[in-house]
Amino acid sequence: MSIAGLLRSLIYLVLRQCPNLISLSNPERWEALYLVAFSAKRFSHLRFFFLIDGLDEFIGDRIELMELIQELAACEHIKVCVASRLWANFQKFFDKLPSLVLQQHLTTKDLVE
Repeated sequence: MSIAGLLRSLIYLVLRQCPNLISLSNPERWEALYLVAFSAKRFSHLRFFFLIDGLDEFIGDRIELMELIQELAACEHIKVCVASRLWANFQKFFDKLPSLVLQQHLTTKDLVE
């Protein structure tokens, strides 16, 4: 998936859970950060949790991806949980943020067979 695809997915999920935001949002500015920030100002009771898996499978600029995730996580009304295969740049970048590293090798047996 690309960063544009991730943004579209986040927008879809937000609008699906909060359909009243559709009429209030500007289709020309349908970027995930804008929509979430807009909804937080307008509807301060809303909270968001995004679980993003497979960061290592993203196509495109991974630095841009990590910066996007950091911007989302910086919003006080947003929680973000990310998952990925080990990649040194991800580890180095996310070491600055609160994190928990859990490594499980549940597919090793399948890969050997």
